[in-house]
Amino acid sequence: MKKSFFANTMILTLTTQLLSLIGVWFVAWLSGAIGAEGMGLYQLISSVYILAGTLASSGVGVTVARLVAESIAKSGGRSTSDVLRKAVVLAAAMGLAVGGALYLLAEPIGVQLLGDRRTVLSLRVLAPALPFMALSACMRGYFIGIRRVLKPSSQMVFEQLVRVAISMLILKAFLPRGLEYACLAVILACMISEAASCVYAFVMVALEKRRGLPVKREKGVLGQLVRIALPIAASANLRSVLRTAENILIPRGLEEYGLSHAGALSQFGLLSMTTPVLFFPSGLLTSVGTMLLPEVSHARALNDGEKIRAIFARVFRMTVMLSLLLCAVFLAFARDFGLLVYRNEEVSRLLALLAPLTPLIYLDFVVDSMMSGLGQQMRALRINMLDYAVRTGLVLLLIPLF
Repeated sequence: MKKSFFANTMILTLTTQLLSLIGVWFVAWLSGAIGAEGMGLYQLISSVYILAGTLASSGVGVTVARLVAESIAKSGGRSTSDVLRKAVVLAAAMGLAVGGALYLLAEPIGVQLLGDRRTVLSLRVLAPALPFMALSACMRGYFIGIRRVLKPSSQMVFEQLVRVAISMLILKAFLPRGLEYACLAVILACMISEAASCVYAFVMVALEKRRGLPVKREKGVLGQLVRIALPIAASANLRSVLRTAENILIPRGLEEYGLSHAGALSQFGLLSMTTPVLFFPSGLLTSVGTMLLPEVSHARALNDGEKIRAIFARVFRMTVMLSLLLCAVFLAFARDFGLLVYRNEEVSRLLALLAPLTPLIYLDFVVDSMMSGLGQQMRALRINMLDYAVRTGLVLLLIPLF
């Protein structure tokens, strides 16, 4: 078990770091192509994309991973395929419902909520991506539950490469028509990459089933999926709604402070350029958090409280030490990172301001994974509600003043 956990964690870590490296490079390239205002506009669209994706797929992947891990612990995995089959139906229904709603509501969301008509076309193009996103999350959860992380890792790398390649191919053709169409080009690449990733995941599942995995129908699987997924989804959806609200309120607060709409988007764009740098080193902790879910679910199914406590103590110590080290590195080299990646002093200043949050951000992710594995979804939901309520209130109060 220890060897499997270590190997899977290393695979996920390398994958996450590779994805982060591609992401940082792509954001740097994109910011050079469309500028800070374009990045601000793209970030507004992305905030709705993340929210819609969370509504469509949140809770499904985590729930599948947990139920599959518990099935392996209790019965040797005889009902894993049944779990996956019912989860695929649930994920497809959620993705279609949210995608349809986004397409129909794109104009009021873009004009009234985001305050920029240039976002409407991109939001409509995003809608067909949501069913693919939900199905991909479902199948990734299945592979994490059976502890075969190489396949979902390759899927994520494939998706990212397709997205970047298509963006680079079509952006030049769209850019002369303005920032609205420049953002549309990137969003179109996102939609195509989500579809390609979903097809890739289905092929991997089909190949996995040919290896003779046991199939057994089990009563109550769909009820378990819904019962576990709902609190996780509610927590993730609440986070995403409040994060989206925060992303909308930040440029509005900057306008209240006195900036023009373009100036507010430019400042907001700088913030979106800082985040990938801040999260770039988090690959190990992200991987540990992901792999904790099946490990803790497995131990919980066997009522092994001592193992759960030992896992948590080790991961907590490692997270604290690594995040404090990263915080110190960001504080010491913020200017170098900002100039190296973006050639921008403002990004360096924002990175230095955000660096002290690193330990809290990383600990939050790891603890959330532990709580999901322990079935403490409702407690996590209450904590997250308080977290984002305070943040949103502070954004409303402080940005227009300072």
